[in-house]
Amino acid sequence: MLPVRSRPPNLAVFATASEDSAEFDIADPELVSMLEESQRRHFWFPARNRRILDFLRRDGVAPPARILEVGCGTGTVLSALAGAGYAVTGIEMHERLARRAAEANPGSRILALDLLHPPDELLRLAPFDAVALFDVVEHLESPGALLRACAALVGDGGLVVGTVPALPVLWSDYDAYAGHRVRFVRKSLRRLLDGAGLPGARTAYFFQSLTPGMLARRMLVGRGAAASADDAMRRAAQHAALDAPGRAFNAAFAAACAAESALARGVSLLDAVPGASLWFSVRIPPGSRAQRGDATHSA
Repeated sequence: MLPVRSRPPNLAVFATASEDSAEFDIADPELVSMLEESQRRHFWFPARNRRILDFLRRDGVAPPARILEVGCGTGTVLSALAGAGYAVTGIEMHERLARRAAEANPGSRILALDLLHPPDELLRLAPFDAVALFDVVEHLESPGALLRACAALVGDGGLVVGTVPALPVLWSDYDAYAGHRVRFVRKSLRRLLDGAGLPGARTAYFFQSLTPGMLARRMLVGRGAAASADDAMRRAAQHAALDAPGRAFNAAFAAACAAESALARGVSLLDAVPGASLWFSVRIPPGSRAQRGDATHSA
């Protein structure tokens, strides 16, 4: 374990990523502040939390199930999960974000570590009922190893679950600035999960109601200029994507997402209608945990 510095008592630091990590650059403190402000004000974050809770219940993961969230960021989803009655643990390699998650979730354990080289403290907490990656996979150059490490921490019959951005047509320069490498469709997401040894995934589109607005955002932000953009262009794209819309629009989009969520609870066919995000869940077969646990220790 790294030397203890002043930090929340529910945060344990074993390993951290550099803040200019190639896979998720958080070296810009203004961007972190922008993200936190957006999480407080923007309709998208509570709407996504609502859909995550719906999907978990639909997949049979009900409170007080034990959930490990990998890449928990500043803890906005952790807070929603804990508020719904789940027992949650968060993993975040970026210490700045892990500290914020721990401060926001004093009743949950937050671990800063490398999941590909898990410390014994994490292994003792396993198995979990579900291991979750919410808008994490799209940041990774080689996500297969991380997905396999997640599966090794799930109990037999449990789930690896997550969300990813969907529809390549929605790609804008903000995706590039945010460190995204891809926007998925169901076929490409299933191919990735199959290749990571997680076959039989259930996938479901959501945020169909936001697709027209996302297309408009793509026009506003643009695409293809990120490689040559200066700081002012990058900042403008980040604000266009993260700043909450005006109060009336924010309320209207929130209402549209709530209506979509209510409709999706009773109409499973909506899963196949392309939307701006994708849910995935893979159930771990009974009897496989011992083999997967050995793989984790040898990683």
